[in-house]
Amino acid sequence: MLRTQQLNWMKWIRVAADGLALIALWVVLPTAVSSLQTPSGINVVYLIGAYILMCAGVFLLRKLQPAPDDVGLSAGSLLQARPTRIVLGVIFGLAMMTVMAFQFGYFDAIFVVDTLALGEGESATLFAFAPGAWLGMSLLYTAFLALQVTPTVAWGDGRYFWQALAGLLCINVMFVFLVAQMRAVVVLWGGTAVVGPFLLAFAALLLLFGPPRLLFLARQRRLDAWSFLVLAAAGAAVVSGLV
Repeated sequence: MLRTQQLNWMKWIRVAADGLALIALWVVLPTAVSSLQTPSGINVVYLIGAYILMCAGVFLLRKLQPAPDDVGLSAGSLLQARPTRIVLGVIFGLAMMTVMAFQFGYFDAIFVVDTLALGEGESATLFAFAPGAWLGMSLLYTAFLALQVTPTVAWGDGRYFWQALAGLLCINVMFVFLVAQMRAVVVLWGGTAVVGPFLLAFAALLLLFGPPRLLFLARQRRLDAWSFLVLAAAGAAVVSGLV
């Protein structure tokens, strides 16, 4: 009976975290989209803050021990295999680098800069060192997602549920930021299509945020991801302009 209650609590923790993310999207989206359309240093600060929270959230979730009689994804399944996590982590890192480059104004600069007026040092900084530094920082997420982590928080421990909630909330901060950034780019693009951007955004959100959620759900007896799928669909609807 106690075990069933604990499993139900874990279900409602996921729903609560995703519900708060939906509320955050509704509250901050208009202001965030307007701000993120224009590259600026303060947006980079927000991005790095959300990224740090994302990494911390993944680490918190991976420190949780599996639930008793775990019937989720096995440790050797494809979705939990380290090579798969490395590839997915690199994909997220590349997405992070792209957003960072946009907010630094890199894409505008490379099309208007006069390379003849730049010295060797300035050219190297603009075209090599800066993107390399952004990529290196972006790929830190791969370490949190793929490297070995020893779970230390036992199922039933008083910290277990609070740590699960904290981890999911930290990841959802990055989710909200990225949805707002994607919407800002779509607004700047000015396209009128809706279905195509919705499907692309939904697939992108599943690809970027699905791996840490699956790692978490694999530690629970119920591989129940409906609240995350609703959140991803809502985020895609926001990006495409359906809502």
